Amino acid sequence: MRNTLINILKAVFYFMLFIAVMAFISGVVMLTWKPQFVIDQIQKYLVKPTPIEQVPLKGIGILGDSQSDEYRADDKRGANYPTSTYSWVEILAQERNLNFGEWNYYEEPRRQGFKYNFARSGATAQTMIDQGQHTGLAQYVQSGEVTTVIIYIGANDFAPYLYDNAYSAIYHNEISRSEIIEKENNIVANIDTAIDTLQEAGSPKIFIVTIPDWGNHTAVKVGFPLPHQRYRVSTVINETNAKINELAERQNVEIIEINEFYHSLRGNDASYHVRIGDVILEQFLSQNNPRNIFLSDGVHPGTAINGLFANFILNKINPHLANPVDTLTEKEILSVSGLD
Repeated sequence: MRNTLINILKAVFYFMLFIAVMAFISGVVMLTWKPQFVIDQIQKYLVKPTPIEQVPLKGIGILGDSQSDEYRADDKRGANYPTSTYSWVEILAQERNLNFGEWNYYEEPRRQGFKYNFARSGATAQTMIDQGQHTGLAQYVQSGEVTTVIIYIGANDFAPYLYDNAYSAIYHNEISRSEIIEKENNIVANIDTAIDTLQEAGSPKIFIVTIPDWGNHTAVKVGFPLPHQRYRVSTVINETNAKINELAERQNVEIIEINEFYHSLRGNDASYHVRIGDVILEQFLSQNNPRNIFLSDGVHPGTAINGLFANFILNKINPHLANPVDTLTEKEILSVSGLD
């Protein structure tokens, strides 16, 4: 009886072993002969990324300040370099024929420049609204002329050359925490107003460029030498940008992180220089020579840097475009800068 039971158990064991071996072989065969079947089964349980909606690029509208205002219009930036001093908007219009509207003379706040570029030198988030930049551009969104909008505002709200409640006041701890929070919320509210106005006029693809951190600027480091106090301002700018990111998510618009660009300029070769081709750019002196990172005013980027920034913008908006735009080559950037 005992021997019979042992034989039965052995038979069951060998049968189960046979089943396990066959299952293993079947799995190997399936993987070898039909890998797509296995892949399909696995993909059923993977989270699929939301596809990026792509829109046609027609007219491009701009809301903002002097970073986007035309250099070669009323401001005549560059002084003794009049033929090689351009903003990133002018570079893309010239080198890629992007449509910012006809160049002409227009009513305020545009003055001379492109039809769809409402950026105005000196503008803050509040004066962007007070000047009617958003309502002016909305009419071209409504007519279907503008399908893409870039909002690049906020740098002047924290400018070190302003002494109201901007960089210096925060650096020196001259305004309260409640005033800072009110300042942050007002900036975001004004951008929100602009987005609402544009979206009520149509369905443009909207991009918001975040606020640059003035603490990355060499001249600001010299003029405001205490790191922990500069950090105080950087914290406020970062807080504001976090709120702008929340706004963008709520309004279903895209974010372009400007400080990502400026961090990339901390030396793009092994010697920590900013280099375009064989040309090394001047990082410390502020002069109108297009090879300088900043013009003589110490605030506005030179042409070569604006060429790099134009590429940065294209890389951010291209995934959302049905007709993406080729980025500028190093040779083209040096040529438009007069450095070839």
